[in-house]
Amino acid sequence: MKRDLTKTVVSLFVLAAFMTLGANSYNRYDTYLISKEKDKVKDSLKEFKSDTHLILISVDSCYFKLKSLLEHNDLRDNSIRLLEMRLEGMIDKYDSLIRSFNKSESKARYFFKILKRRAKENNTEKFRRKLLRRIKKKEKSFEKQMRRTKPLLEDIRKSILKFDDIVGYCQISKGLDGVDDIIEDVVNTIEEGEELHSEIKEYIDEGLKIIGNIDSRNSICSFFKFW
Repeated sequence: MKRDLTKTVVSLFVLAAFMTLGANSYNRYDTYLISKEKDKVKDSLKEFKSDTHLILISVDSCYFKLKSLLEHNDLRDNSIRLLEMRLEGMIDKYDSLIRSFNKSESKARYFFKILKRRAKENNTEKFRRKLLRRIKKKEKSFEKQMRRTKPLLEDIRKSILKFDDIVGYCQISKGLDGVDDIIEDVVNTIEEGEELHSEIKEYIDEGLKIIGNIDSRNSICSFFKFW
């Protein structure tokens, strides 16, 4: 009987140790997962920021070149072809920009989903509600910055479409009068592009700041010690 009791006690200790080890491994995995997904969001936002910089430089360069050609009435076939190639380059860069924007949104949604799922697993209601409130606040702040960026992306698209229209106009009416009317549109687009560059950079930086301020060790995983 005593031997059976001893075996039972030992078994319980082993079971408890195993459960503790399993829980700690699970917690460590979640800590790693949260940290990894947070880094993915930050990396995708940095990629989006880089793509934004590239497309705006491309748009500025294309419009300055267009302005120069129009001012010198240089609408030879090779000049038109140069503008066509510049247009193709802008379209490729814009497509990359949209992909990186969508990627940032997708990564962020998954990141916040993981945080909420992990917070809901907390059995202490006070901790659970507090974590969910904090996550929701961060998520809303991030989504706000991304929503503010979307209209600016549309403005970039419109600038590219306008460039396409002007190139099309030049293709049809090269060497004819009426080019002076287009130059004003080009100048206005250049000025708008400079403002866009500043606004988009501000919103992306704010998004990076929001994600960066989420410290997985303190704000999300601190309740592990209560398990």
